[in-house]
Amino acid sequence: MNERELMLVKSCWQTVAPNAIPLAMKFYDDLFEAKPEYRRLFSGDMNKQAEKLMMTLGFLMANVDRVDKIKDAIHKLGALHVKFKVLPEYYPPVQKALVGAIAQFMDNQWSYEHEDAWNKLISAVGDMMIEGTTKKRFSWKFWS
Repeated sequence: MNERELMLVKSCWQTVAPNAIPLAMKFYDDLFEAKPEYRRLFSGDMNKQAEKLMMTLGFLMANVDRVDKIKDAIHKLGALHVKFKVLPEYYPPVQKALVGAIAQFMDNQWSYEHEDAWNKLISAVGDMMIEGTTKKRFSWKFWS
């Protein structure tokens, strides 16, 4: 990401972070509306899930200038998601719902530049998560 894109996601995060849990709940509502079959991946308390998502995004945003330094953590996050039966093709709809929820919490401050910057960031993180599943001869098999 270039400096302008980093500035856009950082300033956007500053705006939406105070509404972190409502934003996360909006994300999950939008995701499950678009992909109802994803709901089966979540069996616990969705408020706790929203907190986990926002803590993870907070960690990402605290390190957004040096994502390469947290690559191992992102790889581990990807490997963890496989335990929940998340497949690589699930990432684009998640990205769309997440960026859409952020946009809604930005109201009239949202621009195409924000959208492009967030899509670039979330896509890169998703790619790293998927990359993390290929470490140590990882297999996508959910049986055996």
